[in-house]
Amino acid sequence: MTNNTDLNRELFNPERQSMGPETLVKFQRMGLEKEWKRIWEQPIPFYRNKFEAAGLSVNEMPPLDEIPMTIKDELRADDAANPPWGTWRAMSVDEASCLGASTGTTGKPMLYLRGKKDMEIYREVVQRNWWREGLRPHGRTTNSWPGFIYSAMGGSVGSIWDWPAMEIPVGPPMNVDMAKEHIALWQTLRPTNFMMSGSQLQIYEQAAQEMGTSMAAVINGANVAFMEAMCQYEEPRKHLEERFNMHVFNISGASELPGAAVTDCKYHTGFHTNADYVIAQVVDP
Repeated sequence: MTNNTDLNRELFNPERQSMGPETLVKFQRMGLEKEWKRIWEQPIPFYRNKFEAAGLSVNEMPPLDEIPMTIKDELRADDAANPPWGTWRAMSVDEASCLGASTGTTGKPMLYLRGKKDMEIYREVVQRNWWREGLRPHGRTTNSWPGFIYSAMGGSVGSIWDWPAMEIPVGPPMNVDMAKEHIALWQTLRPTNFMMSGSQLQIYEQAAQEMGTSMAAVINGANVAFMEAMCQYEEPRKHLEERFNMHVFNISGASELPGAAVTDCKYHTGFHTNADYVIAQVVDP
């Protein structure tokens, strides 16, 4: 946790999260230049070969929009040509302290290696997001996210233990009976924050009705980090908030951008990135 003990502050890490545009651009440039040199000096063969073929060198990093882009199919092809780990990963298996995987929604799941520093950053990002979504020390947060090797879970577990705050990872409600078990636990512990998807909420709603209660009573005005695309729009979000007695914070992410990459805040003016760690580049497909 940061040294700032003001529990009413808007930002978890005000110094890093409120940098002015000029300072932020300089900060991002420093980080990019460090990674640019790493491609050649480590080296990271996939990117070095790709950039050298485009006429680029370690001596001068071009503007971000002039750096050749990479799509996931290129990484899959590199893994296939250089099994099992390809030549694009920035560390070896022996250097990694955590292994994560994508869900494989668009093809074969991708494996990601992360080191100790990666995990420290990952956990701070998770703490920032939970803070933005209203969690505070001595709060209780529960999530219905899958665990195991799934990337989002690897960085989330234990991220708030030092606040201290209680973490209640129940896992996905695979069926109505399992959802009833989750609800019974929540009725005892009364979480202040939830994280779930729209389809999970439907299962919980059915389970609550069969238990003679409602999800509005279970949630009881808590904050809900909700992975549901329609909640990017004002009317659907308000409808869900009224129906289920909850304060919705829309979230989204991907294995390539760990730590719940983008999140809504109480002002509902759009998603926030962690711009000191992740640079969002708008691309015309």
